[in-house]
Amino acid sequence: MNEIGVIICNYNKADYVVECVEKVAEQTFKDLDIYVVDNASTDDSVSKLRNRFGDSITIIVNPENIGGSGGFDTGIKKAEELGYQYIMLLDNDAMLEEHAIEFLYEYLKKHEDVGFCGAETLNMHYPEIYQDFGGRLDFESFYMRGIMARSRKLALPVAMEADYVASCALLCRMDAVKAAGGMPRENFIYWDDVEMCMRCRMAGYKVVVLSTARAYHDISGAGPQNLFLAYYANRNRYRFYTKYLPKERLDEFYDRVTYEMFSKLYGCPPKKLTATMMTRWNAWDDFAHGITGKAKDGTIGTFMPENSLLRKRLAEWKTVFIHMPRHDAADYQTLNAVLDYFSRINRHMDVTVAFSPEGYELDSFDALFRLCEHVTKVGENILPWYYIDGYRNWIGDERDYFYFTSFDKALRQFREMYRPYFEERKKELRDDAQS
Repeated sequence: MNEIGVIICNYNKADYVVECVEKVAEQTFKDLDIYVVDNASTDDSVSKLRNRFGDSITIIVNPENIGGSGGFDTGIKKAEELGYQYIMLLDNDAMLEEHAIEFLYEYLKKHEDVGFCGAETLNMHYPEIYQDFGGRLDFESFYMRGIMARSRKLALPVAMEADYVASCALLCRMDAVKAAGGMPRENFIYWDDVEMCMRCRMAGYKVVVLSTARAYHDISGAGPQNLFLAYYANRNRYRFYTKYLPKERLDEFYDRVTYEMFSKLYGCPPKKLTATMMTRWNAWDDFAHGITGKAKDGTIGTFMPENSLLRKRLAEWKTVFIHMPRHDAADYQTLNAVLDYFSRINRHMDVTVAFSPEGYELDSFDALFRLCEHVTKVGENILPWYYIDGYRNWIGDERDYFYFTSFDKALRQFREMYRPYFEERKKELRDDAQS
């Protein structure tokens, strides 16, 4: 047995996982063993691995897909059983530079107070751009935020403490993994590494990201069309903050996330985004009812693009006027989002943006818009002018006006309906966090 057990989790990415193993085999650090945990892939992942590497790697084939959380935890338990003091967690679509493991290992050996040390993660398709340089937990908006995400990579060596480092390229001290309780298998995927890092830090270890160790990660599947990500990331985010927030902030959390989530749901029907709406609702509902692990069939919908009346109208209009009554930073963010949306639909449309409609021949425009923070906050009917916000919601007729101005009442009913379930989850999850 060598010094480090490298654990690669794979599901249906045959070509990527072969390349990933090759990158590990090419490392300057050679005192390692390679384990691929395959989550019942239905492609030729296992046969390609066996044909290419033979007995030089160990393949653990799970009888069913238990997600990245379960796959990594399977490998962790195997490594613990065999007595490894260090393990390297690696996504099948993360490719290491040749010195990465050497630099991570040297850092952990020199700093005994560091439990986890991760590589900086660059976008595989834009290798000068960060996916992230570690991450932080945003306890105001209740999200996680990649540090330096979408920025250009650093040109100097930096070792930086972080709230978490993604498990796509993470070297772990086994004692810290044990103290953290391993990967939370119940997540299935997403937020599992964040929670493991959180519990690592709670146990007294530091989590560090190292710029001299690099990984290139394929993140091309991220985006609003990825409802798989939307379901698991949101369900597990709700669980995480319910478990680890200070008790006195849980009511604030409930109000914040129900408003955020319900306002997104409320904007889906006019855009005919039924699959998006149901997937996000199911993420909340499953969280509220304590459902974990792999989602049941039918829980995650198949993304369908927006098919709204506004989109059809924009394709036809030639001239549009936008009234921007306020002009602080948030209003310009809204304007940027609206103009980007308009330009993606009709690049030949002429748009005029003004602080006031005075002095303009308004009858000469095909449509008149007023920017707003969110259409659910509108309190004035200015039809035939239209309201629009940065989320592509609009008030285009009396029916829209009635629908969106009924939002507050609908939100109150939604909160009342789910409050008892949230109280149950609080007790369950916080008792679990203390154990």
